[in-house]
Amino acid sequence: PAQCDFGDYELLEEIGCGGMGVVYRARQRGLDREVALKLLSAGPWASAFLVDTLCSEAQFAARLQHPNIVVVHEMGEHGGLVFYAMQLVRGRSLSQRLDMDGPLPPREAARLLRTLAEAMDYAHRLGVLHLDLKPGNVLIDDDGTPRIADFGLARGLGQAGDESEVSGTPCYMAPEQARPGSTPLSPA
Repeated sequence: PAQCDFGDYELLEEIGCGGMGVVYRARQRGLDREVALKLLSAGPWASAFLVDTLCSEAQFAARLQHPNIVVVHEMGEHGGLVFYAMQLVRGRSLSQRLDMDGPLPPREAARLLRTLAEAMDYAHRLGVLHLDLKPGNVLIDDDGTPRIADFGLARGLGQAGDESEVSGTPCYMAPEQARPGSTPLSPA
């Protein structure tokens, strides 16, 4: 029980994990609501680089107030651990849906693609490049609304292309993203 106590949050269950972080379903006591809480997998041993990356992810996502992008509520620190709280999307990822149900019917796929393209256009107009948009980072809630999540690789338009290493999911990244420093990254 003591491990479930995380300041104003009660950690209820792990709902996801990736290369950098772990996401928990949590109850925010002060506002009596359920949220998703992202912490670094490395915990108190996380490097300054990982902490900065998590903070950057939260800040990029928090800039974006769009119905098809997961909302960030708060970024903070508890017991030496940096975290951020975000909207809890009840449902499954597009990747899970495709694995379980197979390909989407063409009209449904076209509607989904349009919705996601409009959300990404919104992010691009605010100067944010996601850089890891893939089915695993699209959450579909119980009423069928898609929401883009995981801005862990996001960069501002002015920052993109300056890095010397490749990061992203190879089968989903733009060719210019796979060749660092060769071409500045753009919304295209």
